[in-house]
Amino acid sequence: MHFLYLAYYYPPCNSVSSYRPLSHVKSFLKAGHKVTVITRQWQGNERGWMDYIKGDERPATMHTEGNLNIYYLPYRAPDSTKRKSLFSKIHFFMQYAKGNFHPEIDASKVIFKKANEIAQKEKIDCIIISSPPLNLLKIGHKLSLRYKTRLVADFRDLWNSNLLVKNYRFGFSEKLKNRFCALYFRKWTKGPHVMVTTVSGVLADILSKQNGKKTGIFFNGYEDELLALATKKTYPKFTFSSIGTLYAFYNIDNMVEGLNLFLKNKSPEKISLCFIGITAVPEVAKRISDALPAPFLRISDRIPKTEALEILKSSHVLFHSAVKEFEGAYTTKIFDYVGSGNNILLSPGDDGGIIDTLVIETRTGKIAKTPEEFAGILQTWYDEWESGKTIHYEGISSKISFYSRSVQAHNFTQSVLNWLT
Repeated sequence: MHFLYLAYYYPPCNSVSSYRPLSHVKSFLKAGHKVTVITRQWQGNERGWMDYIKGDERPATMHTEGNLNIYYLPYRAPDSTKRKSLFSKIHFFMQYAKGNFHPEIDASKVIFKKANEIAQKEKIDCIIISSPPLNLLKIGHKLSLRYKTRLVADFRDLWNSNLLVKNYRFGFSEKLKNRFCALYFRKWTKGPHVMVTTVSGVLADILSKQNGKKTGIFFNGYEDELLALATKKTYPKFTFSSIGTLYAFYNIDNMVEGLNLFLKNKSPEKISLCFIGITAVPEVAKRISDALPAPFLRISDRIPKTEALEILKSSHVLFHSAVKEFEGAYTTKIFDYVGSGNNILLSPGDDGGIIDTLVIETRTGKIAKTPEEFAGILQTWYDEWESGKTIHYEGISSKISFYSRSVQAHNFTQSVLNWLT
C-alpha cells in the first residue's frame, strides 16, 4: 500500500512532536509499504515555540530511500508584527468560523499543493495527518474526498490543551474558538472512511464525544531505538536529573524543599543536580537557581534528543513532578524515563492519576508526597551509590517494553492495516 503522511513536525525538527510521525513511518516501511511524507523545512536546532513558528523559505528538497519519499517544503511564517486592531481580531474569528485554524503554524497551503500534485500522479491508499495543527485535518479531509481515499487523523494533542484542565474557566473568545474547532472536527471526521487515533484514554474520550466514533489509543512511548544507541556513562557524581521543560504551573515545591533537605552536609564533589532544558521557561530556571546551592547545579537550554537520552540513561535518579491539573496528559519524557532503566522520583505525583499509575505498574520509581519523603528516598539511593552498590531498581521489563515507541507504532500500524482491509 501507499501511505501519504502529512506532518508539520517531522525530523530534523528538534521537537518531541516529530518523533511520533517518524515512528509510524518506520513501522509502515518495516511492514513493506510505501510512504510519502510531506512536511516543512527545518534546521534541526529548534529550541522553543518561536523557533517552531519561524519561517524557513529554503527551496523544496526531496529525500528518497527505498520505499520512502520525504518532501521538505519552504515555509513562510505569518507576519506577527502587525498591530492587533479591532479589524484584525474580527478577521481572526472569521478565519476560525471558516475552519482556518492555528494560523500561527499553518503550512497547509503549501502542503496541500504538493499532496494534491502527488495524488494526481500516484495511487494513494490512505492519507495520515498528524495534529496539531488542526489545519492539516482540513486538507486531509479535502484530499480524502477528492480522491476517495481513506483518512487517519492522529491527534498528539487537542486543539486547546486547556480542555484537559479540570474546571478550567474559558473566556468568551476561547469558548467560541473551541466550538468552531469541535464543529469542524465533527465535520472532517464523520463517516466510515475516517479513523481517529490519539495518545491517551482521556483524549480519546473527549474526541469520541465530539464525533460519536471510537477513537484508537496508541501511546507515544519511549525512544527504544535511540536509547539503545545512547551511551550509558559512569558518572563520577551521584546525578539527579530533570530533563525537559518545567512549566511555571508545575508543582516543584517538594523537589526544591526536598533537595535542600537532602543536600545538608553533602559535598558538590559527590552530587550533581542537572536541569536540562529548563531555560525555556526563564522564571522556573530563576527559581531553581535561586533556591538551590549553585555548586551542585547544572542548568542548560534544550539540547538535541540524542544528548538528552545519554544524560537520561546515565543519571542515577530522574525527577518528574506529574501534573494532576492536566487530566489524562502523558508527557513524552515520562515514557523516556520509564524506558531508561533508572529510578524515577515522582513528586508530588498526580494523586493516583495516569503518571502515578504508569510508574507503579512498571515499578520504575517512587512517589514522594512531602519534602521529607523526597529527601528520604534520595538518601536511600545515595547511600547505595556511595557504598559502591548498584542502586536498587525493580522495573518489570515485560511491562516497560509495552510502552516502547516501536511497540506502540507497530500497534498503530496493524490497527490501520486491519481497518483498511
